Amino acid sequence: MKRGKATMLAAVVTVALALALKLSVAYEITACPQIDGYIAYADMGVTISTEAVMYDTLEEAKFACNGDPACWSFNNNMEVYSVKNVALMRAPGVCTYVTSTLCPTFSRFKLLPPGFVVDLGDTAVEVQYTQEDDLVEKCFAGSDSSICAGFDLSGRMIFPKDGYSFDDIIWKAGNVDAPCTYKVEDAATCPDKFGFFTVYNHVLKPGEGLDGVNNGRLDSDADAEAYCKITPKCSGFSSDGSFTVGGIKGLDFAYYACTYLKHPCPPVSGYTVVDGYTIKAFPPSATYSKLCFADLVRQCNSDPNCKSFDTLRNVWDIDVVQYHPFPGMCVYVKAQGFFGRINRRRALGEKIVSEP
Repeated sequence: MKRGKATMLAAVVTVALALALKLSVAYEITACPQIDGYIAYADMGVTISTEAVMYDTLEEAKFACNGDPACWSFNNNMEVYSVKNVALMRAPGVCTYVTSTLCPTFSRFKLLPPGFVVDLGDTAVEVQYTQEDDLVEKCFAGSDSSICAGFDLSGRMIFPKDGYSFDDIIWKAGNVDAPCTYKVEDAATCPDKFGFFTVYNHVLKPGEGLDGVNNGRLDSDADAEAYCKITPKCSGFSSDGSFTVGGIKGLDFAYYACTYLKHPCPPVSGYTVVDGYTIKAFPPSATYSKLCFADLVRQCNSDPNCKSFDTLRNVWDIDVVQYHPFPGMCVYVKAQGFFGRINRRRALGEKIVSEP
């Protein structure tokens, strides 16, 4: 049922996802279930004061958004937005769903989250066209070295300055009036891969000796990706078809190459995974040491009392708010609003991990 209007002031918290070669740095990543007709933005939420209509369940929020032509977004806090005067920024544990009809799609361009704009700084220059111009054609009108970095639907087109590359251009959040904004995806831009960290302009250097279990090169990056997905101990792969199982010695610079380093904690739909932490203050409600990981996930999905579980098959039935560092451990926390249950509403920008 509708809960009425509430004014929400979300804290803007900058969270740095440090990336180490051994992938031992803690992070929080939510695997948001896909919903037809919407683009899912994981760990991103509304970050300015605005009005939202609140509902009791995620299904009610989705139904309300589907039935309102003015609705452009809802999230797993069960909040529905009909006025597009917001921007999205980092918010661990929050899944924001934006209607896919809000912005058109263009081949070879990636749509940025609402509110994202370019930070011109010293690295970029803008050229203003009109909304009636064919912006895709304008972007690729020059030589390969003069392709645009991106554009928005107002006709504003961004190019790197001489001596700078696409990687030097910063796209930032915070402009609530920003039109639909797109970043070019060409050979120098690596598309995101679910379950992997992305490293631009580098290829893998496999480990040696005891650290290097196996490595090689397949016929294509698609083959390497498929191999890495089905091989649990695969550490990563590169767009040249190379893969590494076991330790990674380093990364070699290779312009236009893309390298993907596997998350140490496999993503599970509807959960936020916390890497490198464990729960000590509260004993688990149960331990299922003989269950395989997939069976444990299915059991937790169907059990409304299951709130979280870890790599050792420990299960908790309370909302834990404090974690302790534990390298190599993965804790899976049911994300807000999924599985037919309601957690405590998480303040946008609030970190899931709170150290003692």
